[in-house]
Amino acid sequence: MRIILFLLLISISMNAQFTEEIKASIQERVELEYTPSIAVGIIDSSGMHFYNYGKTKNEDGKNVDERTIYEIGSISKVFTSLLLAEMVAEEKMNLDDPIEKYLPNVQVPDYKGIKITLKHLATHNSGLPRLPVNLNLGEDPDNPYAHYDEKMLFDFLGKYKLSSEPGTKHEYSNLGAGLLGYILTKESRMSLEDLFQKKVGDRLKFENTVTTLSASQKENLAIGHMGGDIVSNWDYQDALAGGGAFKSNVVEMLSFLKLQLLLDGNELSSAVKSTQKLQAHVDTKMGLGWHFFKDNIRWHNGGTGGYKSFCGIDLEKNRGVVVLTNSTYSADDLGLHLLDESEKLQKPRAIAKVDSKIYEDYVGKYVIGGMMAVEISTKDGKLYFQPFGQPAYRIYPESETLFFMLGVNIELEFTKDENGKVNSFIFAQDNYKQVVKRVRK
Repeated sequence: MRIILFLLLISISMNAQFTEEIKASIQERVELEYTPSIAVGIIDSSGMHFYNYGKTKNEDGKNVDERTIYEIGSISKVFTSLLLAEMVAEEKMNLDDPIEKYLPNVQVPDYKGIKITLKHLATHNSGLPRLPVNLNLGEDPDNPYAHYDEKMLFDFLGKYKLSSEPGTKHEYSNLGAGLLGYILTKESRMSLEDLFQKKVGDRLKFENTVTTLSASQKENLAIGHMGGDIVSNWDYQDALAGGGAFKSNVVEMLSFLKLQLLLDGNELSSAVKSTQKLQAHVDTKMGLGWHFFKDNIRWHNGGTGGYKSFCGIDLEKNRGVVVLTNSTYSADDLGLHLLDESEKLQKPRAIAKVDSKIYEDYVGKYVIGGMMAVEISTKDGKLYFQPFGQPAYRIYPESETLFFMLGVNIELEFTKDENGKVNSFIFAQDNYKQVVKRVRK
């Protein structure tokens, strides 16, 4: 029966584009429950090719295919930057325009008179932080952007002081990309979704690349998961939608990438060319929205509360790759390997089979440095780690005492006192370690 189940999980276009190594890696991630599904697409001179494996959700899900919809998260920034480039090509905006030109009634920060420009926002060199400090992640951690509106954005901009000159420091900024999207909506007098549809979607006949899902689209949605548990989709208001609001599917993402490549007689528009060329090199090479990976490859990834995504193009091979998943386990290595075979695939960490009854020994409140509280809890035979003010993250056993999180390099190793009672755990992230003491069950 298990072999039959495996066959049911697969929806593929059989071809030589997907090696046995790639297919085995995709299948292993799903079977280890790192993600309910992975949908992959490749476009090149031979056409579009798909390999889809898994379900829309862990229990009672439907088989995924190339038209299954996923949140694409920060890949939205590539869309937003192309819309900027389109507006520039139409001579409605200029990359070097200061953003205050488009925010006439808003107090915008500068640095000793040096202004933030539209290009700074599109290349993450504005001096603005990753997130605004008045984004209260604890208010609704499962849907953190849903309540962040224009008023909150203006309030942040009016109070924020730049610590460096725009254009001199690279700092990846969801805020900056969101602000760029907001400016585009105001200048065009259209929502970001409508603007994208007008400039890009209509010519590609898109129906499912949107910021807000219809009822029928929700029926075709891969449900987001974190640590094996279903989580909420993310909602955005116009204030930050440009940073991560779009949803799409593999077939429409490949159509978008086709615009970026010299395939089937396609000629690159001036707007597309401007997004691909080097626009800034402050610590890292950037086009508009696109990151550089080697001179011939442009890429971007995305992540929301229950999804990871990847897209990239090889300008020499005229090849594009999309990887969409409905979990928080990274898909970057799959995407980069499909673009460049010298990039190694990551081996998923094995999850040990342990008796979930032992989890009760670990349940309780713990404290880091005498201040920050951490809760360890169990539910439905699963163990969870919850820092104060954050969601609960599932942790997986490598042994009866050593646990790890999916998608990030975090470990928790529980320790016992001389009486065999759990009294602490060692928290490790990259090269950082900290003893976290238990204060009560």
